[in-house]
Amino acid sequence: MDAKVEKRIRALISLLGDEDAGIVRTAREQLEACRAEAVPLIEEALNHAEAKVRIQVRALAEDWRLDDVTDEFIDWLERSQGDPDLEAGAFQLARFGPLEFDERAYREVLDRWAEEAAPTLRRKRGETLLRELNRFLFEEKRLRPDREEYEDPDNGLLNRVLDRRAGIPVTLSTIYLLLARRLELPISGIGMPGHFVLRYDQSGKEIYLDPYDRGRFLSKADCIGYLMASGFEFEGAYLFPSPNREILSRMIDHLTNVYRSRRSTAREVRLRRCRDAMG
Repeated sequence: MDAKVEKRIRALISLLGDEDAGIVRTAREQLEACRAEAVPLIEEALNHAEAKVRIQVRALAEDWRLDDVTDEFIDWLERSQGDPDLEAGAFQLARFGPLEFDERAYREVLDRWAEEAAPTLRRKRGETLLRELNRFLFEEKRLRPDREEYEDPDNGLLNRVLDRRAGIPVTLSTIYLLLARRLELPISGIGMPGHFVLRYDQSGKEIYLDPYDRGRFLSKADCIGYLMASGFEFEGAYLFPSPNREILSRMIDHLTNVYRSRRSTAREVRLRRCRDAMG
């Protein structure tokens, strides 16, 4: 890096600790204009700058990281052919959380669960198969609904749901779906207004189940009753299988609402960009 450019960037970084908010804003804007050159010096400042500067540098670095996560999601979506891949999209969205993670390791967890579950499901069908799969996920692997902290952002991030074994309807259902797809089971997501459930459909036999209630079996009438009790006029489309794009959009909407309620504007704004890209 040119010595003059380095000196200027270091001066701008030091201004991030200024008491004048206008000076801080201008310094951020000028650092943004030379982001590529500034990144290594920003990383250095995270460990060695004075405390006030470190606070601002940390916020700036996180903003830049979120910009990258947003751009990567939109680029991935544009490259997707037809309905985007649910698993890849869910892990892309999980990067809006604060923790770095190894996506491959989490995919391997799901692979391993499928391998463990497969022998006990062999030659089973219908309710017998689903009871065994429920036992595996909700008893052996201890997946559970997080009713106490529903609005915890972790409940909307697939990696954290796998870590904590706790989530909300759409993320618990997504784990169930990803396992079912590995096992080639005829299970689809049903994105009703206000709730997300699953449907097993084979040889004309339909069974609805609720992963947010440990896989409790539901009838079609139960689903209609839920909709009407929630103030919705029943429409057949409410029980159509949800394509991956709709499931990912539902995840984005949940995270957007959670981060808005926590006044995490940086994440909310970028998730809205992702939602717009989903269409």
